[in-house]
Amino acid sequence: MVREAAVKALERMNSQGPNLDLSYAMTDDSEAVRLAAVRAATRVNVFSDVASVVALVGDESPLVRRAAADSLGTMRVRDAVAGLSLLATDRDAAVRKAAVWALGQIRDVSARPVVEAATNDSDRFVVDAANTALRRM
Repeated sequence: MVREAAVKALERMNSQGPNLDLSYAMTDDSEAVRLAAVRAATRVNVFSDVASVVALVGDESPLVRRAAADSLGTMRVRDAVAGLSLLATDRDAAVRKAAVWALGQIRDVSARPVVEAATNDSDRFVVDAANTALRRM
């Protein structure tokens, strides 16, 4: 609880200083702290350690994987296309939807086959996200 509050305080600072601290928080044992850190990284205008966010696509928690996908899409991180492409086949539908949405935000044509495949997903929300992403690409 204290570490999570500290991460939220770093977000409010919205300066270059929190970069190292947020990156460190993304490796915390607590799912809540990792989740708060990735969300804060998206909101901090000068966050530069996107590699820490990219690493979270492999997190054990579907909540953290989904937040990482959302963050990477919002920041339009091209280096995340490979990881997001893997998440597009995640066992959790919310993670798949976030990954496909993020790929659409990044607009890298190399991800088009992955997004096209997602139009056949069993979850209608993933299919909707894939169709929207294809229109953006």
